[in-house]
Amino acid sequence: MQGAENSTDPALQGVIPRLCADLFTRLDDLRSKGQEGVLEATYVEIYREKLTDLWDADGDGRPDSLGIAGMSPVAVATAAATATSTPKPAAAGSTPKPAAGAGKPGDKPAAKPAAAPAPAPAAVVTATGPRIRQTPAGEIILDGVTRRVIKSFDQLNKLLTEGQKLRTVGETSMNAVSSRSHAVLTLHLVITDTDLSDGNDSRKAKLHLVDLAGSERADATGATGDRLKEGASINQSLSALGNVINALTTAGPKVYVPYRDSSLTRLLQDSLGGNAFTLCIVCISPAAVNYNETLATLRFATRAKAIKTKVTKNVDPAAARMNELIAENKALRELMGGLETACKDAGLADLLAKVPAAPPVSA
Repeated sequence: MQGAENSTDPALQGVIPRLCADLFTRLDDLRSKGQEGVLEATYVEIYREKLTDLWDADGDGRPDSLGIAGMSPVAVATAAATATSTPKPAAAGSTPKPAAGAGKPGDKPAAKPAAAPAPAPAAVVTATGPRIRQTPAGEIILDGVTRRVIKSFDQLNKLLTEGQKLRTVGETSMNAVSSRSHAVLTLHLVITDTDLSDGNDSRKAKLHLVDLAGSERADATGATGDRLKEGASINQSLSALGNVINALTTAGPKVYVPYRDSSLTRLLQDSLGGNAFTLCIVCISPAAVNYNETLATLRFATRAKAIKTKVTKNVDPAAARMNELIAENKALRELMGGLETACKDAGLADLLAKVPAAPPVSA
């Protein structure tokens, strides 16, 4: 999916760099049509069912977009307020003045006032790493992950190269740099219409680009120890993906789809069975020794092709309402123009001139 590392030859680039380059070309074309695009991206890997942020530069498990020392902006403000409210110590050599209402010498000492409660420590964001969450609207999102604003293809390509260095790889008998995890690059795109004269065509989209680790046979890879456990985890997640595809292609009114059986299927839930276009590219080998794997891969792709999704345009509700009002206003103006023309043709121009103008609409 990524292609040859550090290669400038377009023929050696993978699907992900080519798609991203084409995406920025399309954004430049939209800019000439009065539309602006904002692109944000996240990059994670799924290693043995655990998600890791590949753009977490310091590796502390917190998204780099958080504040100082991993503290949220609220925690930073709380810490600053606590520091400014601390009382100043008394000057050296000064004698403290007695409090108002203090007793005379020889009287019993008054009870000491209760000490003020110590300020609560500022809340620090725990390093839990990325988490998959579902919004009340049903959208699957990644929480606690670094989300970067992308300005150019060169910037994105550099970030992808940095993230690739943090991916988990290992040596097996079949591949010296075998991927031991799935990598998911998610692009969040928002298109804003700057010319509202003919309606608001603002919209948004989310694009998952997934580099899946290949299924493995332990006798072919010669894996032992951790490599064997990694291969088992890869096969388990791919099996869960196959079960989801089988459920989505099974006819029936109430078919249970096991999205939660794997982090991979849970993250791709709205891409597999929701409002999405889904494209699956599989790799096969012409070697006779890989006949069983090739046959299983082709059957997997055949099942994936049978998935039917319902694609709708992701338009902002406010923009959709604005488009309705603009269309209604345009239709009313055309109707009024037709009525004026009909009145003039019927010789009612004098009567039409006596019709008072509509009052201006107040802001």
